[in-house]
Amino acid sequence: YQRRVRGSLSMEHQTLSQQIRKHIEKEEITYSFEFFPPRTPQGLVNLYLKLERLAQLEPTFIDVTWGAGGSTSTLTPVICINAQKYLGLQANMHLTCTNMHLETISQALKLCTQNDIKNLVTLRGDPPRGEEWIQIEGGFAHASDLVKYVRKEYGSYFNITVAGYPEKHVDSPSYAEDLQHLKSKVDAGADMIITQVFFSATSFLKFEKDCREIGIEVPILPGVMPIINARSIFNICNLSGCSLPSEIRDKLESIKDDPNAVKEYGIQQCTQMCKELLDNGVKALHFYCLNEEKSTVAILQNLGLIDLYVSKRILPWIKPKQDYRAAESVRPVHWLHRPKSYIARTEKWRTFPNSTWKDQSLNFEKLDVEKLKSLHPLTQDQKLKYWGSNPSSPDDITSVFVSYYSGSIPYIPWRDISRLAKLKEQDKNFVDIVRSGFLVINYLTKLNGISSSDSNHGWGGPGGLLYQKEYIEFFVSPADWNILQRTLDKHPSLKYQASTETGETVGNIHSPIALTWGVWPDKEIVQPNIIDRKSFDVWKEEAYYLWSDWFSLYADDSHSRQLIQNAASSYYLVCLLNSDFTKGADDNLIRRVLMEKEF
Repeated sequence: YQRRVRGSLSMEHQTLSQQIRKHIEKEEITYSFEFFPPRTPQGLVNLYLKLERLAQLEPTFIDVTWGAGGSTSTLTPVICINAQKYLGLQANMHLTCTNMHLETISQALKLCTQNDIKNLVTLRGDPPRGEEWIQIEGGFAHASDLVKYVRKEYGSYFNITVAGYPEKHVDSPSYAEDLQHLKSKVDAGADMIITQVFFSATSFLKFEKDCREIGIEVPILPGVMPIINARSIFNICNLSGCSLPSEIRDKLESIKDDPNAVKEYGIQQCTQMCKELLDNGVKALHFYCLNEEKSTVAILQNLGLIDLYVSKRILPWIKPKQDYRAAESVRPVHWLHRPKSYIARTEKWRTFPNSTWKDQSLNFEKLDVEKLKSLHPLTQDQKLKYWGSNPSSPDDITSVFVSYYSGSIPYIPWRDISRLAKLKEQDKNFVDIVRSGFLVINYLTKLNGISSSDSNHGWGGPGGLLYQKEYIEFFVSPADWNILQRTLDKHPSLKYQASTETGETVGNIHSPIALTWGVWPDKEIVQPNIIDRKSFDVWKEEAYYLWSDWFSLYADDSHSRQLIQNAASSYYLVCLLNSDFTKGADDNLIRRVLMEKEF
């Protein structure tokens, strides 16, 4: 069930509604996801992990709810800011009238403008559970009033989304009156509509037709919800007034005590409904994920919308959705797996390398421990579980890296992003190298003219050819480095940089070298990954500091702490690349030099 799926190129300077209109004109299908702020710190960590994984699917946007009665008004903007800044997700932030004084709304809007949040979902909002909706003094009574206020104060800065109800709002006297209320929101300045959940494609298609007949012309996105819990769906329908077709209700009643059966049926039901929508000309799907990703991903796979798109990433790394970084297209390779840190250390730049790494005057921010923190930090117990409660020898250090590259543990300090399944498979190729004493923290595989639409390595859109030099970065003991260096100098195609924590950088890389590049018939060559000596010197400070995340787990006077500290202070950090990527070159040169102990 293959369909044409939208690309994300050349959309950065368009509003969200303009992007969606453009995709509709091109008959490209878009999809987007909704989440709600979790109630616990661990829940927030889990949400960021899910967003990180879903970012690889390049949804058109995500939206984040405000919480009944404004209960998550502090956390909602934070999630949206982090999603755009660190995960490359375009955020569409909910803002409601419920329990919201004008001053609070004004502060929220100001925070958005300070952080490049340009998309709002303006809603009346729901009251806290068990309470009736009441307009507070100085607040707004209707979403249309909020839309008018935003337009009056900020003009066209925000793209404004409002809610539509295929079966009318539960508090509305009639369907016809509810449609007129929706039109008033659009007339007040709304740019697009996302509907309340429904469980019959016919309901949405009729609603869309009725909207067009009364002069509503903005994009209308159907809000679909995969069923993952029978009782929750019954409750949602009761509260929202959404009807649940009898065949769905009967099926759920028969399997409600079997969670797996409910989820499988939910995937099947939602897939079939989405197919019906797409077959009737719908080009955008908005998923109410309920902070669960698996059902939504399975539905997108069933619809044929994911595999076609994975190869259309604009760059091989996730680019922030921030206007001032719009031109950025080149980065040093060292932060490939620590994008949050790289963004933090370059956030004061106002010009960014584009196409090539030319500007040597760019200054990185000093190491800031707070800014190095992950969006999904591990607990002390998790670190001890993954990295060992009592390491006693260098072999114990090596075994942690072996466990990571074999897929037994999810993180090491130098790789801060969660891995897709295909990357885990690539990682396994480095287990034997790690066992030989080379503690790998980064790598790139060789590419020589592969299609830019390749399902594993593709980026930049169709029609291009991609090239990449083999690259590997690792820590290694002084004894092994001293011997290895002499061997490297015998191979002219092998370029390297190396240093201890406090030592001078040595090597034969004297100017920036492109590691990854792409060629298209109608645009300049793009070189997204480079290596140069200056950025290596900045990175090495961070790379050595990250050892402290490990040794700080152990008591000050313990042997385990001393063991890890000794590795940090004595091991060399080495970057090694094979500059010969052409056909007929020795594809296994780096592996042979490291594995066969040629030295």
